[in-house]
Amino acid sequence: QDMTSEKAITDRFIRLQGDYKTIVQSLNPLIPPIFASDENACCSEWNAAMEKLTGWSKHEVIERMLPGGVFGDLCKVKCQDALTKFLISLYQGIAGDNVPESSLVGFFNKEGRYIEASLTANKSTN
Repeated sequence: QDMTSEKAITDRFIRLQGDYKTIVQSLNPLIPPIFASDENACCSEWNAAMEKLTGWSKHEVIERMLPGGVFGDLCKVKCQDALTKFLISLYQGIAGDNVPESSLVGFFNKEGRYIEASLTANKSTN
């Protein structure tokens, strides 16, 4: 796949739509996996791409604690250190701090396949 072309299409889609809810709720395969947290680190959003990636549906994860609940109980992590790193990155994002570019989250999906993904966090201003 041509990632440059996909990125250009994704960037254009985001610019044209401009609406967070439209993007999060979109079934468009170009929209990346997105989850959101409230200020208490509970899952407040889980898009279709996250469902596909993890195997867990939105209704199974919404309002669960992300660290330990979603990423820990449902999406198993390799070790406590991985969960701790995720927790630090998550709370940095909740606080509005920059999350290092190299932040990775690694977990096993519902089928037992190991997934490692880059974590980007932005504080919501809503």
